[in-house]
Amino acid sequence: MRKIIPALFTLMILMAACSDAAETTPTPFPPTQTPRAVLRKNQAFPVTLTDLLLNPETYRDALVQVTGRYERRPLLVCESASETYPSPAAWVLVDENGMILEAGEYDDTLRALLPDDLTMTVTGYWEEWQGVVGCGKQAESTTLWYLKVTDIVSPSPLAQVTLTPGGEMVDDGRVGDTAVTPQTPEATPIAGTGGIPTATPDDGGILTPTAVNGAMTPTPNLGLGGGTATPLPGGGTAISTPTFTPQPGMTPTTAVAPSPSGATPTPAGVTATPGGNATATPNGAPTATLDPLATATQSPGNLTDIIMDDVYTEDAWFGVLSSGEKHIWDVILDDSSTITLSVAVEPQMSITFDLVDENGRIIASQDVPAGGKLGTAAGVPVDPALFYTLEIYSPDGSAGGYAITLWGDDEFAVPNEARGFLEYGQMGSASLQADGASHYWYFYGQAGEVVDIVTSFEPDRLLLISLYDGQGDVVADANGDNVELVDQEALGIPLSETGLYAIWLIENDFQSSNYTIRVDRN
Repeated sequence: MRKIIPALFTLMILMAACSDAAETTPTPFPPTQTPRAVLRKNQAFPVTLTDLLLNPETYRDALVQVTGRYERRPLLVCESASETYPSPAAWVLVDENGMILEAGEYDDTLRALLPDDLTMTVTGYWEEWQGVVGCGKQAESTTLWYLKVTDIVSPSPLAQVTLTPGGEMVDDGRVGDTAVTPQTPEATPIAGTGGIPTATPDDGGILTPTAVNGAMTPTPNLGLGGGTATPLPGGGTAISTPTFTPQPGMTPTTAVAPSPSGATPTPAGVTATPGGNATATPNGAPTATLDPLATATQSPGNLTDIIMDDVYTEDAWFGVLSSGEKHIWDVILDDSSTITLSVAVEPQMSITFDLVDENGRIIASQDVPAGGKLGTAAGVPVDPALFYTLEIYSPDGSAGGYAITLWGDDEFAVPNEARGFLEYGQMGSASLQADGASHYWYFYGQAGEVVDIVTSFEPDRLLLISLYDGQGDVVADANGDNVELVDQEALGIPLSETGLYAIWLIENDFQSSNYTIRVDRN
């Protein structure tokens, strides 16, 4: 039953791909009134991230100056250096509206010296890049707009380090990235697991930059306001990701049972509370309830193991973690050799999630601190022949709802991607891939609130919106109609419960599109 919708979805994609109609070239957003004459190569033109991202053609090859919060991107680690195809954009800038701009050059120095979320001003050339990104045969053709940075205006001096694009930093006693020790049987390096270990530099000598010429002033575009959205690990919009329509109507069986031998060590000192209020939802829709007659067993550290359902690639799943519990999900790889896991949580929660192989080895681990709201382990190498579990628990005993998205790289995968966590009135942005790509955005809502979900996108495109609650059920609007595959915007949606909500987006004709999204409380 679970495969019916994926099969139909895949057939629709194949039919669209085989159509005789000429492929439509994505149309950029309408240009702003900035005269091309002022975009000269010999002087940096101050511009907001919003203008730059929504009007890429206007600033093509121009030297611009932008301000934003620095965030790392996950490192690309492949088995062979000769089969490693990195993106030129190795880090990002995020502005106060949550707009995310990809940037390149100076990565080694910035990664070693700067903490995430430090505000910086840079100049560089706005370029469109086409090439291959990834590892070996899994590498994919990619087209992206990014800022090729030529100068870091502030903070300056940057911790007394000489910056050289593509070069080494001058040693001043600071520690850079810690090497990730691979734990897979084949000793394959792990990319993006837990957000890349980094050292926090001493901020002494790092100056706080000031927005240049109003470059941080939000520029309204298509009627949307400002805000911030929690980005992916390292802060990127980068990982391209499709998925299929969440499938309602399934109720998988869930039971409570002892944890596998050699499972993940868990923190001590947490009071165990057997049972739980967990729900699992394949494809972002149906729910599963724990067997009330089942028994619970104690994990090391006095956590109660709760055996959840299977988690499949291309799916979204929901659970409710009680204090003292550890939820264990069986991961079904579907022949994937690399997977990306994301877990979104309610703001008050602090959790850890581990990917554990059948031998009890932790393959990937990610901490999501209170207020972090979203954690991602990207590009994790796995062996389809092995059995894996995803284990979720709270080191401090906090409780609440969470949502899992998982996608892989098997031949027929249509991956889904968690894009970020939205606050009311704040805007997120991303680029949606063609051929059935889809994105999840999360927000925290209170019972009795009424919300609007508004998107903007490129001409000749149409985004479809679906809204799910913390049990994976489709939310109904004020008229009782389901908010499922709704065109462009969903207005006046009453929230019936307090907790996590998931917005699912897909383009109507499976085409690519840059877009923005905002959730407002009425």
